[in-house]
Formats: sequence, C-alpha cells, structure tokens
Amino acid sequence: MPSDNSHGVCAQSCADPSNALADTMTQDTRSRLQSIFREVFDDDQLTLADDTSRESLEAWDSLGHIRLISALEEDLGISFTLDEIEQMTSVAQILACITSKG
Repeated sequence: MPSDNSHGVCAQSCADPSNALADTMTQDTRSRLQSIFREVFDDDQLTLADDTSRESLEAWDSLGHIRLISALEEDLGISFTLDEIEQMTSVAQILACITSKG
C-alpha cells in the first residue's frame, strides 16, 4: 500500500497531544464531544477531561471505540484514517485530531 502522508499532522497530534492544543478548542467543540460521549456510552452523567481514556472509562472498549468514532465522524462531518482511529485513545488525542482537521 502506498504511503500517504496527508494524515501525518493529525497522526502526530494524536500520538502526542499537547495541552496548548487542547486548550485552544472552542467550548462548542468540547460540548459536542461531551454530548457524543454521553450518547455513545449511554451515560448522561459522564464528564470528560483531557485525560479521560480507554483505560479510565470502562465502557470505552473496542466496540465502544468503533461506535464513538462513527458518531464523531457523523456529528462533526469529518473522517479519520485508520492510523488516527487507532491512536485516539484519550479525549486529548481526539481533540488534537479534530483540531488538526480544522
């Protein structure tokens, strides 16, 4: 398979999220992300933090991850590469990927 570097920026951001990048996210995007997580994981009380991760959220298993990515793509109108999907294992990494896509 040919190498495609079009997702390099997001893949790098996903692999190494910076707090500065997460801090620049608009409140609207954070609010939408919160709503998506609550809907996907069926938990109206779920409160996200940048360090919320697959390890800290029991419902965020492999099937939950697929449902989450699908909901993110549909709600935000963006697509993620396989590399990005595999690297998005925390809220900070998801925010970094969303930000890198504009």
